[in-house]
Amino acid sequence: MSGLAARALALFDEYVEWSPARRKRALAELATRDPALHKALSALLESDASDRRSVLDKPAANVVANKQQSATRDGRDDDAPDPRIGTRLGAWRVRRLIANGGMGTVYEAHRDDAQYRQRVALKCIRAELISPALVDALRDERNLLARLDHPGIATLLDGGVDDGGHPWFAMRFVDGIPIDTWCDERRIGISERVSLLLQACEALAHAHAQGILHQDIKPSNLLVTPEGRVQMVDFGIASTFSLHETDPQPCLALSADYCAPEAHDRGTNGPGSDLYSLGVLGYRLLCGQWPTPLHGVRSIAPLAQLSEPLPMPALLDDVPESTASARGLRTRAALRRTLSGDLSAIMLKAVASKPQERYASVNEFAADLRRWRSRLPISIREDEGLYRLGKFLRRNLLVVAVTTLMLGALTAGVGIAWQQHNAAVREANATMLVNQLFASTLGTATLSGLGSTPFSSSELLERTERELRQLPLSEHPAALARGLATLARSHALLGKYRHAAELADEAHRTMGDLPDKDGFISATRISMLNNHGDNAEAAKLARDRLREIEGEDDEQGLLMRLTFGTELAKAQWGLGQTTDAIETINGLVEQASALPPGHDEQIAELLIARSDLLSQMWRYPGAEADARKAMSLARPLNPVLSDNALELLVAILGSQYDPDTHKYAMELKQRRQASLGASHPQTAKATIYAAWTQYPRVDADSVRQALEQIRVAYGDDNPQYADALSSSAWAVAHDRRESIELGRQSLSIQQRVLGDKAAWTMIAKANLANSLIALDRDERHPEDIEEAIRLLWETIQAKQNAGIPAPIERQLLLKTMVNEGDTSKLSQVDALIERGRQETLESTGDQDGEDSLRLQIFDQLGARLRYLAGEREKADALFAAIIEKYRDLLEHPTRAVPSQAQTTSLMITQSLLYRALYAFESCHPDLAKGFLQQGYAFSQSTLGDEDNATRTIKSYLDNMNDHGLMVDDTGALWISVSENQAVNERAAACGNAAFASSESH
Repeated sequence: MSGLAARALALFDEYVEWSPARRKRALAELATRDPALHKALSALLESDASDRRSVLDKPAANVVANKQQSATRDGRDDDAPDPRIGTRLGAWRVRRLIANGGMGTVYEAHRDDAQYRQRVALKCIRAELISPALVDALRDERNLLARLDHPGIATLLDGGVDDGGHPWFAMRFVDGIPIDTWCDERRIGISERVSLLLQACEALAHAHAQGILHQDIKPSNLLVTPEGRVQMVDFGIASTFSLHETDPQPCLALSADYCAPEAHDRGTNGPGSDLYSLGVLGYRLLCGQWPTPLHGVRSIAPLAQLSEPLPMPALLDDVPESTASARGLRTRAALRRTLSGDLSAIMLKAVASKPQERYASVNEFAADLRRWRSRLPISIREDEGLYRLGKFLRRNLLVVAVTTLMLGALTAGVGIAWQQHNAAVREANATMLVNQLFASTLGTATLSGLGSTPFSSSELLERTERELRQLPLSEHPAALARGLATLARSHALLGKYRHAAELADEAHRTMGDLPDKDGFISATRISMLNNHGDNAEAAKLARDRLREIEGEDDEQGLLMRLTFGTELAKAQWGLGQTTDAIETINGLVEQASALPPGHDEQIAELLIARSDLLSQMWRYPGAEADARKAMSLARPLNPVLSDNALELLVAILGSQYDPDTHKYAMELKQRRQASLGASHPQTAKATIYAAWTQYPRVDADSVRQALEQIRVAYGDDNPQYADALSSSAWAVAHDRRESIELGRQSLSIQQRVLGDKAAWTMIAKANLANSLIALDRDERHPEDIEEAIRLLWETIQAKQNAGIPAPIERQLLLKTMVNEGDTSKLSQVDALIERGRQETLESTGDQDGEDSLRLQIFDQLGARLRYLAGEREKADALFAAIIEKYRDLLEHPTRAVPSQAQTTSLMITQSLLYRALYAFESCHPDLAKGFLQQGYAFSQSTLGDEDNATRTIKSYLDNMNDHGLMVDDTGALWISVSENQAVNERAAACGNAAFASSESH
């Protein structure tokens, strides 16, 4: 049989099953793409229509179905209406036909007893095939389904018998499409197709664990939901099995193209038969071909004896290029390379003709698929030394994987070849030792970088390093360097940057002149240089590597450019070249659009990196968009990566006082607990985020527990712990002085480990300054304010040098000037306000700034400072405008949650107080009292009696009522003591009449 005829016959099995309309559309597309194949296939279909074919030309499934139907049809017209549609079975009303299987018909049905609304898939015996054997089989299927409870299996919901005494049952309705159609319509890549196959393995393994076979694995029985979840349906000929069973079980209905040889020949079924069907389905998903060209006729044509199944690459000689493009690859050659090697070996073993030559279980098959996906040695080749060496050297911790084989071909010459063979065997043994060490300590997830929990304890890393150094690797520098670099990255994940840099440098020295072809060692070293703050050297090395791979335009070259380009962007950021860094990361995101399907995780990583940079630049619209897109890309594939984007989104929204911040923070906390566990440090960080969004109401004990989890995980002298300590000091400290000491401890760690220019150091300085400013009057020392102002100026200057906006620090500095009444620095106020306003406008993308709360805070601080400068009438007009903007909230106050509402309430309360001060000194005490009463009632309603704002304005109101003076006894220092005295002195000039009027009220 020619290659063209075999291809046509393989397609015939699919096309003949389709509806005429779908077949017509597919043939039209094929005619454009491959005229010769279209002509051959059309001839087969025309022959089938006129029934002039021999049995060898017909697909086995059709022949079996035709025989069953001819024996049982009893003259019923196939086009006649289905008599079950519209009838009721139990509580269910049958609405429409979904599918006809080998022995059963599946309908969509809806609950029809007025109890509640629900849609199900309802299965009955096909009316034309009713027999005692099928009745028993359907009843058995119903009983078996009742034993299955797995999210990937459509579970049993109800069952009964119809008026004729025939059993039916209702299953969970699956809103999905066949797995092959789902993949092809979305041009899903090979890795993602394997992921779907693994989902099917999990469901089937669950059934086998209950002693249940499916016996009808095919694409239409594996439906994929819009969320990308595989659902196994239609255990149409399911049966129980026993490992010691000897009697063949009859096969009442089968999909011949997916049925195992032993089931065809002897009716013998077992777990291996289901595995074979799953393997055939894997062939169809991955290479679009059957394991053999005549796969579809073997069950009914003894003369058409097939050879053993062929490896997937051997079946691709005559396939069109569209087969590759449908799988996210550009050429047929690229598809052949992707399917070669381990993946081909795995699938070939799954479809072995003899059951004993297949995998022993679906779980073992799935385990090798996971090893392939993680670039680990597969079980069926684990004794091949050179193979294991190649697998180890290709493994990469980076999510943006840079994989290339580091071993060259053996040169000609018996003597040289023999020497190289011995050297390779020795190297393979060395790498095997390293591999076994990492697998037994860190585990494969950490080693591959593809696991969902990239975290290991410091103690475990230290033990692994000790054991690595004890291995006999003195003559195997590449294996040792690889191990050291892997340890370096693991230490960096824990924030152990100093030791990570030492290990990366040692790995570089160990390699010597050996080529670092896949870039793993150099990428590790550059990453550690960036982490340690040596950004100039990191930028130089990144540019060197980018020049070396210039012109390598294949997929591997693009992935390497993304890896080193990301490190270059980090280095540029660290050097203060923030504009260049964002231009670099923008270019990388654009380049990533050229990646074929199947690289959503890498794109998500890039978007997270860009979102982080944009958020630090206060470019929140773009940062938020990137974070949300990264979440949507990563969530179906890597929930931990998706939650990294969600964590960034929480920070972005919180910085904008977005009311949804608390909702997302709670979602992050719940998702971290579900994916990483309650004791993981990332979960603890999420707990602190959630507390931050509830300020000032917080469960301090839960925050203390979270902080302790982070300390235990990372260590006392670690930037990760220091950052958590800085951001949670306000919640865990017993008083403000303790909060300040914790802030100083955090800043000391960041300066010592990261240096003064690091972003975390700047954050720690600002947080410490804020704690100093928050001291009450009776707690404060003159040096506290001096220290706070110095820290804020240092942070503003450092960010300015780095090209990073600093509106928060400017606000804190302005607030300090207001509270202290330091008129000596009023000349700097206008510049601070103007620059802060401009940074805020740029960050929001709203040049009018009407909806920016942070912009309004600048306006209010400016009004307060103008009051200090003696421009009190102008300041009063500004306060009046702020209050008017929030008139609806003032007249209809609600409890202020979360932090945005709290900040807004505080701003309104303060504005009312300043209006009261101005009215009081302007000889209008009644008006002043009215403002105070209004502010007190509003603050009570929104912030509560115990809030400092409520207590402060109540103190002013009480003192005015009792003593006729504007005085604050709480020490909140909204205005300085000296300025407060000046207000009362100016009011005294109004005369006794004014105060008498005040007392009479």
